[in-house]
Amino acid sequence: MTKLGIIVRADLGSGLQSQSYNLTRMLKPDRVLIVNSKPFNGAQQYPEMYEGFESFTSNGFPTNLDSARFMKNLTHVLTAETMYNNKMYEIGRLRGIKTYTQTNWEFNDHIKNPRLPKPTTWLMPSHWHLEEMQSIHPNTVYLPPPIFMNDFKEARNANLSRDGKRRFVHII
Repeated sequence: MTKLGIIVRADLGSGLQSQSYNLTRMLKPDRVLIVNSKPFNGAQQYPEMYEGFESFTSNGFPTNLDSARFMKNLTHVLTAETMYNNKMYEIGRLRGIKTYTQTNWEFNDHIKNPRLPKPTTWLMPSHWHLEEMQSIHPNTVYLPPPIFMNDFKEARNANLSRDGKRRFVHII
């Protein structure tokens, strides 16, 4: 039986919060590890966005003990960009837990430092540098982040309005 854990952020407006929240909405994991980022970025936290999920919160970067507790009885762990504690990759290997990192090429420390612990599988959210990543890490697959169309309803309505104003649509 698969038991999925996702490492998430609860600081509204950050890219990692959005990325991890959407993965959580789509995959409905058995457990989430909410990384309270306030100690390292000062951002206000909104852990209530993960109500309804079994959750565990770390105060800043998860300690080795936090990591081991979160991973207990899981079979798979997914994170966006970083594990926040590279020991999780080792814990995963020792416990037979598959680890997945949906990496962002521009922030991937493993490119510069190939000796860092690695996930079971790298997930690339776009084709940007995909082939290069696959040549460095053959365990890399393309997996775009989930998109929920209703999240764009307000923008769509504004952009399709016929009020005579010119509109500029940006990816964010």
